Amino acid sequence: MTNRTDPPTEARLLVHGGGVLPGLPESISNVRDLIRTLVGDSPTIEDALLVATEVATNAVLHTRSGLPGGTFTIYAEVRAAGDTRTLHLRVHDEGPRTTQHDDPRPADQRGRGLMLVDALASRWGMEPRTPGHVVWLELDWKEAE
Repeated sequence: MTNRTDPPTEARLLVHGGGVLPGLPESISNVRDLIRTLVGDSPTIEDALLVATEVATNAVLHTRSGLPGGTFTIYAEVRAAGDTRTLHLRVHDEGPRTTQHDDPRPADQRGRGLMLVDALASRWGMEPRTPGHVVWLELDWKEAE
């Protein structure tokens, strides 16, 4: 979890969206579509797509959301404070399938998603919920003048 910078204060809501999605790999494209719609052509679009994809994919692959009949909920919004824009993203899953979390080995092709989120997000964290938990993140950028 990280808190490298303080969030902008007194931010006004610009756009928002979200919904409940089936816990299927095919739902990840819906997540990317939502982020593209909200973030548009901002200078941080690639980072926003990557972190949103990672968090939603974790919900599908590593929680009960990815089991038959499972779902996850996504909510995203963009707020403005002066020339700073902030993407707020929350993914609520149905809870862990297992409590085992091994660190990835150098040759592993998986297991680095939250490291990417930590490197790219301005702030992020996890909060327990009943059921499951919420992974949230914020990504700041300066609006071009």
